[in-house]
Amino acid sequence: MGEAQTYDRRTAGLLIAAIVGVTMLLAIVVGGGDDSFDPGDFAPAAEATLPPDSQPSPAAEPATDGPQVPPVDCRSLLTQEERDEALGTWERDVIPSSVFFEGNESCSERFAEEDGFFVRIEPGSADDFQPDARLLGVSGQPIAGVGDGAVWFSGEASDGSELRVLSVRQAIPTGVLVYRVALGRPDLDDPTQLEITKSLALSALPRFPEVELAAPEPTVITFEHLPQDRSDMSFVDNLEARQDGGEWTLGEGLVATLRYFVGDAEAAEVLRHSEVFDASGTGVIRLAREYENSGPDSDARAEVSQLLAQLVRRFEPPEPPSDEGESAGASASPKSAGRSVSVVSVAQEEPECVESWFGLACVVETGSILLDDQFGGGKYRLFHPETAEGPVAGWDSDHIAAAADAMEAAALIYELFTAEFNGMPSIELILTPLGSIDAHSDTSNVLDDNDTCLVSLNTPLQSLPELHFQQRIAAEMAFCLIDRTFPTTAGGWWTDALSIYLSDVVFFEANLEHKDLPGLLATSELETTILDRRSTNWIFFEHLHGFLTTKGIFELIESLPPLSGFEGVEDLLHTFAQGLTDISVPDQTPGQITPYEPESRLVEITGPTVVIEDPLPFGVFRMHASVPPGETACVEYEQSGEFTWSWRPEPPGAWAALPAELTGESIYLVTASKPGAQFTMTVTEVTEDDCEEDPDDTDASDCLLDLICGPSGYYVVDFEVVPSN
Repeated sequence: MGEAQTYDRRTAGLLIAAIVGVTMLLAIVVGGGDDSFDPGDFAPAAEATLPPDSQPSPAAEPATDGPQVPPVDCRSLLTQEERDEALGTWERDVIPSSVFFEGNESCSERFAEEDGFFVRIEPGSADDFQPDARLLGVSGQPIAGVGDGAVWFSGEASDGSELRVLSVRQAIPTGVLVYRVALGRPDLDDPTQLEITKSLALSALPRFPEVELAAPEPTVITFEHLPQDRSDMSFVDNLEARQDGGEWTLGEGLVATLRYFVGDAEAAEVLRHSEVFDASGTGVIRLAREYENSGPDSDARAEVSQLLAQLVRRFEPPEPPSDEGESAGASASPKSAGRSVSVVSVAQEEPECVESWFGLACVVETGSILLDDQFGGGKYRLFHPETAEGPVAGWDSDHIAAAADAMEAAALIYELFTAEFNGMPSIELILTPLGSIDAHSDTSNVLDDNDTCLVSLNTPLQSLPELHFQQRIAAEMAFCLIDRTFPTTAGGWWTDALSIYLSDVVFFEANLEHKDLPGLLATSELETTILDRRSTNWIFFEHLHGFLTTKGIFELIESLPPLSGFEGVEDLLHTFAQGLTDISVPDQTPGQITPYEPESRLVEITGPTVVIEDPLPFGVFRMHASVPPGETACVEYEQSGEFTWSWRPEPPGAWAALPAELTGESIYLVTASKPGAQFTMTVTEVTEDDCEEDPDDTDASDCLLDLICGPSGYYVVDFEVVPSN
């Protein structure tokens, strides 16, 4: 024998129901045997030959002068799931029959093995709503919350059967819909049967033709853009956040921050958070130089100047040894063998020592033969503090060699990038004994006669892996490039980000920029804009690199301000938002994607809903729309102002135009580059069917299954309900 086939009870029930339903339909259509079809079987329903327990009420005579509505297919008024739930089909583990036509557009469903369990829907009567109305001898009780009015007939009928019928009326433009829902559940008490019957009646009501129920008030959803505390992002963000909060003036904030840099203040006195994402002090140094020149508080200006003198030092060590022989003071780093780096010690007898940091040590210069040959001697210089015993403050020969390598790698690439612009300034790097911040650069001289950018690399960098250490050096050197190439626009949203991006170009395998990015950007992305952020905008440049290359990015920066003036910025902004959403922004490392964890505004759509969003210029509105399984949301859209929008299903699919129908999970994106934009999404209904336009008018004489013709018996002329005394 072949493989055994197994069926659960539900499958068997559906199979039996299908067979019985087809058999009954064939009997109705073609007739035969003792059950041959007689047109009289359909009028009136009271003459049908069903058992009394499934035929609890006599249907009204078909209306011939009522609204001219085609016959109603009562099979479509209740779903199989709704009937199963009402009858407790699966809880009681029984097999249902199919839905039977019973004449005059009436339908019922009952069980093959049991009597007394059934659901029936049939045309009603205007008489059910009159005072003292009775149905099969049972008085009615008005029920609220269903249609324009409903009456519950419950009790022992005149024929001895138990009657549970809810009669409903609903006004339509041309008259009144009247229908009855009967339930047989002998295992339940009367209140429970009433609630089940009401649920069936409410489910059926909107499925009748001509019914135009007043739509419920839609849920209106708007989103408030809350201020974000970004004081944990950088020292500048911390300074400005406390200034905006009235905690200090700009001068006071600069003095406090610089005192922290030199080690004269504790972090808790200066920072809102224990650490910041971008631990470079360059942005504060830039602000301090500006304040030193034009700050309003003379006392603060003087203290700022004193602190800057401690933070930023230039050294003029003796000339390196002549080619005739090595100086007695010269020393070579163990890692310098075979490299283009020359290490020159200037540690002399103590009286002749060139002072370094507060008298702690002398200065030693590490040069690069390669850079000297290509760009001239002395353009790129590296210093570190050293005594007769060797480097001090935790620096060692490995750090010095790695720093020299980083200087060479960054210089070669940055010289190439700036060849068509202003070129690179001279750069002096020094490894310092300062321990509060990673690094800081003073770019204030890049346009002066000496044209030298001073980069200080501090002891916290010692704890980094070598590649991260080198990427931080490249990032600080990038500030020198930026202030030389874009002297009038440096600062703001792009400077810190561009330095990080450029360092990633040089050391693309280091990925230091990935540190904490998913959390730091994701928590603020929807509340802020590119123009509000600083360091985390490096990922925007990673995205731009795929479209513009680094040269194109430089040309974009040259066009600033404003960013909105750059041609094609709307497309760049929107594709960037799509890349973040799809987690597809490419990294400089070949074949890698920048990690990210995008957040979305969740909107659960269960009924009429209006979503209104005023997108922030250079921000992003990302919405996760969720529609219950098996349902469809019918959607319309309005646009005010200029913005770009797109949509895709979830999980990730292709981005597309906005849909008129929504199912399941999906993502919306809206971006704008100008103020005054507004996006409105209106869900008109949530249905189990497809969203369709209003059907064309049909002739009331249309026939159902070529059997029931003429106007429907569910509709009557309008009638007055006389209040009871």
